[in-house]
Amino acid sequence: MSAFLKSLFATPILVGQSDDRQMAREICDLAYQFKANAKEALLVSSAWNEQKRSSDRSDFDQEGVTSFGTHAGLFRRPEWASAGQFIQQLAHTMLATVDHAGRQLRFGGMWTTVYPQGAFIPIHTHPNAILSGVYYALAEEGCGGIEFQDPNWVARTMHMHPDPRSFPSTPTKHIEEAVTGKMVIFPAWLPHSSLPNQSGADRIIVSFNLEFEDQPG
Repeated sequence: MSAFLKSLFATPILVGQSDDRQMAREICDLAYQFKANAKEALLVSSAWNEQKRSSDRSDFDQEGVTSFGTHAGLFRRPEWASAGQFIQQLAHTMLATVDHAGRQLRFGGMWTTVYPQGAFIPIHTHPNAILSGVYYALAEEGCGGIEFQDPNWVARTMHMHPDPRSFPSTPTKHIEEAVTGKMVIFPAWLPHSSLPNQSGADRIIVSFNLEFEDQPG
C-alpha cells in the first residue's frame, strides 16, 4: 500500500529580492528625514499597543518610530514618488509571476518604520486591504525578520501530538528572515509581527497595502 501526503489550503506568500542598492539607500535617507522631522509620530515596540505618539528623538531612538499614524500615504508625497514607483513596480513584477489575470495594482497605503536595537511590532493584521507587503531597505544580520502566525493555529493545536514529527503535526509559525533588498507580499489578513532587532544597527522598512484597480473604494 502507498500513502501520499497532500498539504491542503496552504497560505501563500511571495518573496522577492531586488539588487537596486541605490534605491535602498535613497529610501533609508528618506526614512531618516522623516525621523528627523517627525511630530507626534507613532512609536513602535512596547509603545505600539497603546498607540503612543511622541516628538522626542530619544523616544524614537529607544522605541522606534513609524510614519503610519501621520503619513500612511507616503507614495503621494513628492519626495517619496520615486521610491513609491519602485515599490509598486517590484510588487507588480512579483505578482505577475503568479497572477495572470492582468489586473493592475494601486496603493492603499505606504509607510516607513525605523527600528533601533531591540525594536519590534507585536502581532497584527492589515484590515481593509487585499495584499500587504514589506520592503527591507536596511536589514543587517540579526536584525529580526517577519513572523507569520497560522490564523488557524488554535484548531491545529487542539489535538496535536506534542512531537512535531508526528502526523498531522504542522508548524503554526513561520519566520521570513529580513535581508536588505528583500520584499515579502502576503494576504493582508495573515497575522504577523516583526521580531526584535538584535543587529546593533537600525532596521529600515517600507510597508504597504495593495488593492486592485477594479476594487471599489
